[in-house]
Amino acid sequence: MADTNKRIEKSLSFIKDNLTHVDSVIDKLIEFDVIPMKERDSIVCKPLERDQIQSVVDVVTRKKRGEAFLSALEETKNEHVADTIKSVKLVEDMETNERSRTYIKSPKNEDNVEANDKAEKELQNIKEENKYLKTHQEKLRKQLEEKVSRMRELNKKAIESQNKCKQLEDKTEVMQKVLNEKEENVLALKDECRKLKTQIDQVEQKLKEKDEKIDALSKNLQDFFKELKNQSENTKQILSDNEQLKIEVAEMKKGIEELKKMCTSKYDEPKKMKSDTKPNISKNRPPLWRSGTSSTPRHLKK
Repeated sequence: MADTNKRIEKSLSFIKDNLTHVDSVIDKLIEFDVIPMKERDSIVCKPLERDQIQSVVDVVTRKKRGEAFLSALEETKNEHVADTIKSVKLVEDMETNERSRTYIKSPKNEDNVEANDKAEKELQNIKEENKYLKTHQEKLRKQLEEKVSRMRELNKKAIESQNKCKQLEDKTEVMQKVLNEKEENVLALKDECRKLKTQIDQVEQKLKEKDEKIDALSKNLQDFFKELKNQSENTKQILSDNEQLKIEVAEMKKGIEELKKMCTSKYDEPKKMKSDTKPNISKNRPPLWRSGTSSTPRHLKK
């Protein structure tokens, strides 16, 4: 178990470069009671996958649960990583192999030794090539992580822009509704203005008709005043004639009084004639007004 933990530590760079499905590996380690459930969020929330893997390896090596880690790798489609970890040779294994080679070296096994040396050289070349590829892969991974980080920033900005666009769309929709309401109000006001204009035209027509009636009434009133003036003059003339008639009536009354007196005197004449033997001719003369003299009353002349 200790050797497994050492092999994991020796293979840390390879694990970071080749491990996939980190979430699944973490879940498996939680099932194996390697990682507490409360630490899962603190590991997963790290933005870089390499940092997440480092945290997982730190927990595994601290608790010396290398075998559980290998089992988790094999169950999450990371068998190639588990095989590489298992194939890592420690210093103790190399010394043991060297002693074994020294012990078994003999003329009979020289061909095998040469073949092993050749294989070791090829393995060394492969390791160097693998180291170069890892270095190149590390550079590419860093570039990829930078691009991913940049992409996340761009996605974040894009989401913010989308949110702003949505807010603008909402504001535009609200403004459009307000504009539509105002247009409806304007149309309603125009309709009311048309109705008011029609009513004003009707009122103006009625006022015009009333003005014509007023003009006609004014003309009639003027004619009435003119006629009234004429009637007033006629009334004055009538009053004047009435005064004249009063005077004439007074004169007629005076004449009647005179006639009464004359009648009374004529009534008294027969009595005097009885007393007097000689008749008085002058007393039997008719009144002057009956003979057409100037003493005739004015009202009888008419």
